[in-house]
Amino acid sequence: MNNSSTVRKFLKYAGKCQSTNLLIKEGYRSGRLTHVDAVYTDLQEAGRGQRGKTWYEEEGRNLAFSILLTKFPGPFSDPVLLNMGLAVAVHEALSVVAPLKIKWPNDIMFQDRKLAGILIESSTKGNQPEFLVMGVGLNVGTRHFPSFLPGACSLHTMGLEEGDAATWAARLYESVLRKLSEKRAEDIRSSYVKQLYSWGVYRVFRDLRKNVYFTAAPIDIDDQGRLVLQLPDGGREAFRHGETEWLFGPWSKEEST
Repeated sequence: MNNSSTVRKFLKYAGKCQSTNLLIKEGYRSGRLTHVDAVYTDLQEAGRGQRGKTWYEEEGRNLAFSILLTKFPGPFSDPVLLNMGLAVAVHEALSVVAPLKIKWPNDIMFQDRKLAGILIESSTKGNQPEFLVMGVGLNVGTRHFPSFLPGACSLHTMGLEEGDAATWAARLYESVLRKLSEKRAEDIRSSYVKQLYSWGVYRVFRDLRKNVYFTAAPIDIDDQGRLVLQLPDGGREAFRHGETEWLFGPWSKEEST
């Protein structure tokens, strides 16, 4: 599915909407949308990020893209590999403009700044996946970010050609479909870890379970999808999503007491 007519068949411009993820879910439940149908817009009003955070929008300057999946072939029946594969697909689609990395679990980073985020929402029926919606928010033309988003960037602030929402949506769509044809689990995992942001570089983290700060280096992702961190004493510890956060700015040991 890499020709323009096929992309036009499955990928639609949504116009002004609250959320492209919400449109996909409503379309699936009403029977209007099926596997690999996708929508995009540059006029999203209520986008969300991970852990309920609001996705910042400058109307008409960014891309919101969502795709519906109801089939999970081969290695993608494993949720961990599916999440990895989708993150790699987005990374590959956007890396045509600059060297980018994947910040666990699925943010796309330019140097130490966030260019794009991925929100995956899924529904199960019994013990089986019913459907999954992957939403991507890409900062395309944002000129100025608010003070509460010091770690964000856009293609514009990177000094790159912005392009338009339709072009980026088509690139994302084609990249996701290519990645879903991957047959080998080890290739998916290897591609993800190879592009892992800050691999082997010591950073300051906060353990959200204990509210303490510590220094560690990302070195792997385990079979449960947890981030494996190398500690200065040689030990290792694995964290699930929501158990730790990365710190980029100044900090002090006193904050951990």
